[in-house]
Amino acid sequence: MTISWSQFAAVDMRDGVVVDAREFPEARQAAFGLWIDLGPLGVKQSSAQITHRYRPEELIGRQVVCVVNFPPKQIGPFVSELLVLGAYTEAGEVILLRPDVPVEPGAKIG
Repeated sequence: MTISWSQFAAVDMRDGVVVDAREFPEARQAAFGLWIDLGPLGVKQSSAQITHRYRPEELIGRQVVCVVNFPPKQIGPFVSELLVLGAYTEAGEVILLRPDVPVEPGAKIG
């Protein structure tokens, strides 16, 4: 399926920095709660099923790429406000995407 340029342009992707990461035991599948600084957009939270590859303490300070214009999603007691992007391995594990050099939190991805 192909999409138009305007459809792609409607996806608001931004760089963010993880400022907090915690176990999320209420999730049906193992997940972390992430709090991500998006600069002028503020700090937003996301649930991420990345427990197989990462530990909460090593996520703090990590830059990530996020989609910020999805509606909030209630996941148990947690409200996920954005989608953190990653690439899937053959085993189905998620490898987080990030810029190869530091950029400002909230920088637009295009």
